[in-house]
Amino acid sequence: MIMPSTNESEDGISNFLRWAWEWKFTLLTPTLISVFLAITSFTYVPPQYTSQAVLIMDVRQRQVLPGESFISPLIKDNPVIKTELDIISSRNTAAYVVDLLSDRGIEVTPPSEKVSPFVLLGRAIGDIIGASTASAQPIGQMPSKTRLTAESDRSKIDDLLAGLRVSNDGRSYTMFIEYVSPDRVFAAEAANAFADAYLHKQLEIYNDAAAKARDFLGPRVESLRAQLEQAELNRQDRRQKAGLTPAGDGTLLVQRLADLSKELAAVRAAVAEARARLETARNSSPAAGTSVDSPQIQALVVEKSNLERERANLIQHGALRSQTLVEIERSLNAVDEKMNEEFLRILGRFEQEIVVQERKKTIIEAEIERMRDALERNAGFVIEVAQLDREVEASSAIYESYLSRYKETIEQDGIAVPDARLISAAEPGVRDGAGRLAKWLMASVVIGASVGGVGALGRSAIDAKKASPEGVVAETGAAVLGFIPRLSAAKLRQSSAAWSSAFSLIQMNSMLPLKNKACSVVAITSLAKGDGKTTVSNGLAQALATSGVRSLLVDCCTREPQISPSHRVSGQKASVKSNADAPMLTPENLKKTPWNDDVLRLGNTDAPVSFSVQIRQIKAVIQEAREKYDVVILDCPAMGDHPETTHLAALSDLAIQVVRWPRSRMSDVRTALAQLATIVPEQRVGTVFVGLDHDNHPFRVMNGNTGQLAEV
Repeated sequence: MIMPSTNESEDGISNFLRWAWEWKFTLLTPTLISVFLAITSFTYVPPQYTSQAVLIMDVRQRQVLPGESFISPLIKDNPVIKTELDIISSRNTAAYVVDLLSDRGIEVTPPSEKVSPFVLLGRAIGDIIGASTASAQPIGQMPSKTRLTAESDRSKIDDLLAGLRVSNDGRSYTMFIEYVSPDRVFAAEAANAFADAYLHKQLEIYNDAAAKARDFLGPRVESLRAQLEQAELNRQDRRQKAGLTPAGDGTLLVQRLADLSKELAAVRAAVAEARARLETARNSSPAAGTSVDSPQIQALVVEKSNLERERANLIQHGALRSQTLVEIERSLNAVDEKMNEEFLRILGRFEQEIVVQERKKTIIEAEIERMRDALERNAGFVIEVAQLDREVEASSAIYESYLSRYKETIEQDGIAVPDARLISAAEPGVRDGAGRLAKWLMASVVIGASVGGVGALGRSAIDAKKASPEGVVAETGAAVLGFIPRLSAAKLRQSSAAWSSAFSLIQMNSMLPLKNKACSVVAITSLAKGDGKTTVSNGLAQALATSGVRSLLVDCCTREPQISPSHRVSGQKASVKSNADAPMLTPENLKKTPWNDDVLRLGNTDAPVSFSVQIRQIKAVIQEAREKYDVVILDCPAMGDHPETTHLAALSDLAIQVVRWPRSRMSDVRTALAQLATIVPEQRVGTVFVGLDHDNHPFRVMNGNTGQLAEV
């Protein structure tokens, strides 16, 4: 076999650069197309402007007046901040913002229409080629999807919420309110309006709580004042009728009665206070917490807030059927039950206190009744006055309790401050809808290079399955004798054409190992019909004739002859007698080529020649030709269609396998060369690539005998 020499291995970087250069168009074309599409799409993306307002939860406590407020400040915890973010992005806040913007004389600007990038690309291409497309829309502010109902409050709220983004970094008490709009001024106004609305809502919560307390305590204070006035009038009237001084008389019974009266007054005050607390608690809900002053309810309120936050997060992420959501609902129900139980227990405690105080009052009143009976005969008026004193004191205590709380509600009116404050108002923002062009270009280069790399790798994988000169040399050891570019019939008849140099190289490389033979037999075959073996046979014969070598071209294809029709030598088919002993190379059997070589076609005009007869004929032809010619070229049938080709190749001194690039597969070529190497003498087997332009393929042709390289 003709063995090639090996080159020194190159490093990985050189191989990669060589591979990239080989597939440069496959790599660059998707990248350039992606960059062009990115620039085009960026131009047609509607402008968007982002403005941001920044709020912080104020962690400092303010104490303007003594006493407690009616609503405790917010707990500075992450779930609470998340809840406040949900409040900012709620529809109620958006409705308040609509009214706020309307009061400021600002019209709600609908958000830009969300258009698919493919639609944008279609618009861009349509504008470039000057064609009107059905999807074309004016660039700039896109109409709202609810334009038909843009004047309704619901559509305005939807438009506002479409451009709103609220967030928190999870590590601080800072809340970011961002608004995206095609109008840069409206983006800033809307962000500031949402911040103002949130702060106003917080103030409304405190003011509403104080107003409800005033509405409840005001009538009660008026009623208690009337009762106190009436009690004082009754006592004054009795004192005047009895002629008693305000200090009363100083007997022991009276002193004892005075002590019991004081104690009774304290009990009644306690009863009144307990009743007031019970009534206040009944008028409030268990979730209020502050009305009953219970640490357990306060803890349950915090736990309920956390559970509601978790449930809101699950619903926001679409986990409506999550088992966790079901368990959270159960936990919320359990917390509510615990709160109701604790609330009822506290109410029962209040009622028990009232019962105890009432029992104590009953006991004291009974004691007083006994003393009054003792003093009834001589001090009836004194006892009656003392009783009136107790009533006045009790009414006064109740009245003062309600009055002090009522004054606190009045004093807290107008001094409530929100739990958050604005630290950075929104300003008209910059374009943010399409991003920066550099990002588009970077993304397009990455996508284009990825697509090009995948395409290049795919084409490399496909080419790896094709029979290549490198693969043939590396896997089979057969030398590559030459390359034949794509040829036409006209070029075939032009001996002076540029492609003739390729056949001259094939002649040089194929004849070199046979230089010591008087007459050499060369068998030319291929894998399948149409691979170009007849072209190689004709070209080699022409190159030999040009160099003065006597050659005989034998057409061994008895079923479908190819040599004679390709040269248009004669309209009749030459025939060979079936008698093997008869001379074969007679003038009647030989035909001349345009370059004055002899052509012999085996076969009969009436029926195909059998294979055994063909073998005998070829042997006789070779034996007879060794005396008249220098080279005998056997144009054998394709190995894939005619298995007997291997027997014909066994009669040759050199076998040439014609490989059609890129149609021939490496596995088939490897099998064919292995078969030829086992039957050709001294394994003299070479390959010729047809359809492969040597100028575009960096491969050097092997000289079959010496292992040296012959330049094209």
